Amino acid sequence: MLKNRTTEIRWALLFSLVTILWMALEKSMGYHGDNIAGYQKFTYFFIPVSFLVYFLALRDARKKRGGITSFKESLISGILISIFIAIFAPLTQWIIHNFITPDFLSNLSQYAVLEDGIDPEQADTFFTIPNYMKQTAIRAPITGTVISLLLSLIIRNDQ
Repeated sequence: MLKNRTTEIRWALLFSLVTILWMALEKSMGYHGDNIAGYQKFTYFFIPVSFLVYFLALRDARKKRGGITSFKESLISGILISIFIAIFAPLTQWIIHNFITPDFLSNLSQYAVLEDGIDPEQADTFFTIPNYMKQTAIRAPITGTVISLLLSLIIRNDQ
């Protein structure tokens, strides 16, 4: 089965790389440090990037099928990409939080305590690498399926 899904695996790896690069961009712009107050708003700009990567992936999968794909085939490809992204998520988050932006979670925790009034113990429990790994692994299939559902309406061309 995996041999037939190399396109989906390749695009999931590419999405993971794009995520790492996006986090490096956020850090370089100060959203993981001095400008952390704007982090949440800036992160919304990743939504169109996600749609673009999924669109290119589903278009590539259609091309590999001889240029013809149904809604169902496209949706299945998108869901599989989402599942592979979820599988790669712990490694992606580990790379991000150990090499790209090691202080990000502690900065986010401090910000949540000071600005949002979150209990310090609760913040320390929430803003951890294992928790972010888990959140990403759960969130990826959900958001990926929604994106795939919407894009499959556009990508399909089976008439």
